Amino acid sequence: MTTNEKIAALRAAAKAAGANGVLIMTSDPHCSEYLPGYYNALPWFSGFIGENSTLVVTLSGSALWCDGRFYVQADKQLAGSEIECMHAGSAGVPTVAEYLENHFGAGDTLLLDGSCVPATIAKEYIDALAKKGASLKSQDVASPIWDATGERPALPDTPCELLTVEQTGATAAQRIAMVRDELKKAGATALAVTGLDCVGWLTNMRARDLPCTPLAVAYALVTMDSCTLFIAPGRLNDADAKTLADNGVSLRDYPELIDTVHALPAEEVFLVDEKATNYDLYCALNEHKTVTGADPIFALKGVKNPVEPV
Repeated sequence: MTTNEKIAALRAAAKAAGANGVLIMTSDPHCSEYLPGYYNALPWFSGFIGENSTLVVTLSGSALWCDGRFYVQADKQLAGSEIECMHAGSAGVPTVAEYLENHFGAGDTLLLDGSCVPATIAKEYIDALAKKGASLKSQDVASPIWDATGERPALPDTPCELLTVEQTGATAAQRIAMVRDELKKAGATALAVTGLDCVGWLTNMRARDLPCTPLAVAYALVTMDSCTLFIAPGRLNDADAKTLADNGVSLRDYPELIDTVHALPAEEVFLVDEKATNYDLYCALNEHKTVTGADPIFALKGVKNPVEPV
């Protein structure tokens, strides 16, 4: 498929869903800086392989925003396609939110995959669309198109391993206790851990799912009486799974986080960082009581114990 054919397929999918446009951005469910290929849809649809970009496809046009590092590259890679290249930050160039406000009207709907957009950004777009009586809906119409071609990379599943306490200076149980102490200080009782580095710190788990980073694609959920690691089955050997169990960590499949959140008691109080939480998960968390604040693991992992390298 050519780039224009892919854009046309997105446009047709939006129209079939009763919507007026689709937005795809460089992000994944973990708000990662570097994405597994499985989640990096924007280069496949647009032909632009730079970072930190956003593609909007309406029923009559399309535009891609890139930052100053990629102006020349984007102009070259988008040449010959219908996509208008937006040099973000340049004089006279509208922001994505301004573009949405100008191109959507009363009753119109913009689709995006809410699992791959940070909550803060989704809320910005909701506000922009609302000014014109338009709305945003979380619906992934891009994945079926990409999947059907057989060109989408698989979700990473490199072997996982647990570091020993001799290597880390703390067991998973000790790290979980530290997180619970921080939750109490924040007036919360639960935390959905989405950052891959934070999941790795909490569980002492390492893998090679991303180039140059020893991380695994996984989530964790910490409450005052349980901790669950959400990861594809078979990625941990029996000995490591038992070690986690001995440290109070149970295992569930990677896609089951939101269903697990829904099943928790209504009185659970989640500590929520909108910048580090995807929109779909944010909506699920907000069906419970919430308090706003950063994931405490960001600070905890910066304080090294005597065993950890500085």
